[in-house]
Amino acid sequence: MELEEKLSEQREKNHENAENLSNELDSNKRELLTMSMQLSESDNLISELKQISYDSMKSGSEILKELKGKLRTNNVNGDNWEMFKSYFDKIHPHFFTLLFDRHPDITAGEARMCAYILLNLSAKEIANLTNRSQRTVESMKYRLHKKLRLGPEKSTLSYLHSIEGEFLLRKQNNNEE
Repeated sequence: MELEEKLSEQREKNHENAENLSNELDSNKRELLTMSMQLSESDNLISELKQISYDSMKSGSEILKELKGKLRTNNVNGDNWEMFKSYFDKIHPHFFTLLFDRHPDITAGEARMCAYILLNLSAKEIANLTNRSQRTVESMKYRLHKKLRLGPEKSTLSYLHSIEGEFLLRKQNNNEE
């Protein structure tokens, strides 16, 4: 009997450890995604700045003015939405269509927040991606929850997963017919 209890305890500990490691891995993947998108955006900006600075047809003051303008309009940590959306659409191809079907009044910014939430990104990670404060992101998430007409018993994440599940269910039903 004692051996069975020890084995049971060990299994439980192993299960908890595996779950913790899985959560840590997911967090690291999200952080890596965020960092890689920011690095890609930074590389693009640096390439553009180099190209401007090597333009021999312009005077020094013209180059400086163009560089300043480029830096002003292109924030390195800015919103990398287009690149993010292309990756997101590969993983969740019909999510936005279903989201807009259910909620035609949702804005592009709110749809973007839904994508970040569906990927289970933390407020801190979303803030880094969108160049907003963590508090602003938390407020946006709260307003989105209310706009989706979700009660306190349902999380935004589980609701968005149900939208994703709706597509899979439709696809399965179409294949069976």
